[in-house]
Amino acid sequence: MIFNRINYRSLLANTWLLIGIAVAAAGGITWATYRYMLVSEARIKAEAAERREGPGVSVVVPRADVPAGTPLDSAVFVAREISADLVYDDMLQVDDFTHHRNAVLVKPVRRGRPLRLQDVDATRARDFSDTLAAGMRALTLPIDAINSTDSMLRPGNRVDLYWVGTLSFVTRGGDPAGDTKSIRLLMPGVLVLATGHDVRPRDAGEAARDMADGTRRDAYGTVTLQVPVAEAARIALAQKLGGLRLVLRNSKDPGDPVQRGLDETELFAARADAPADDRERVEIITGGGKGTTVQVAIDPVDVNVRSAAASAASPAGEPPSPVAPASAAGSAYRQANAIARRLQAETGAADASR
Repeated sequence: MIFNRINYRSLLANTWLLIGIAVAAAGGITWATYRYMLVSEARIKAEAAERREGPGVSVVVPRADVPAGTPLDSAVFVAREISADLVYDDMLQVDDFTHHRNAVLVKPVRRGRPLRLQDVDATRARDFSDTLAAGMRALTLPIDAINSTDSMLRPGNRVDLYWVGTLSFVTRGGDPAGDTKSIRLLMPGVLVLATGHDVRPRDAGEAARDMADGTRRDAYGTVTLQVPVAEAARIALAQKLGGLRLVLRNSKDPGDPVQRGLDETELFAARADAPADDRERVEIITGGGKGTTVQVAIDPVDVNVRSAAASAASPAGEPPSPVAPASAAGSAYRQANAIARRLQAETGAADASR
């Protein structure tokens, strides 16, 4: 056979033959890689063309790197169309550019990057009314050093709005029952739009300048709040009927105030929603049946009456003797005995009926 006549050892020892085989193998691998890259490139181009066929969105971008403080009405800003799936909700689109034309940048933006609302000082729009959201109204209130938190209240802060005034009560028959001073929560978490004529949050540079020259440029006598249209009339009327108090809160605190209203008669009263562990109680256990444990709260009225009686009985010029703690315990003891006797009577009647 012809294969038996081939000397394989001599072939493997032939350097030129081995080089030819290596070159052929390298060429085959190179051709296969090239074909794979061509096919992949064609597939990527087809996918990109398919995406471009969809509707694009025109956004505002700078054609050069711009620093903070650049007005948007400069010629450096142009329109750029990008794919709709790359657009964020807060990107400044060309259709909305008119509303922000007079605004300025609050941070630098690099060339070709779409502008976002967080890059723009929205409070410097065409007009102050443009800063109001739909369904909102701006309400200006006069304030003093207390309501302004000693002039530390700033635009962008959140406050709880309270009404303080006098409420008149009548009996069921319509007769006057007296007046009482009260406080009521009108609105929690109200946004401060402006303090005086200032609509910009104070920055660190202004604070450092004021500290350096010892002057105060933050004095103001009014504050403008953003309120819903349904609440504007109610707050305006409340301002005429009493006083308004602004309570500064953390802007990141989403919770509503716990205390929504208070009368002067409730000022020093025990809270009705206080936990049971916070109030003195006497536990009475009767019988051996189910549900025979009763907790009775100590009545402070008897203690107050005894204290008042002791004060009235003290001779003139002598301080009233303090009521001993045992008086409160005695009052609770008498209440407990009365309830125990009543429960024993009810238990005895139930046993007799059996």
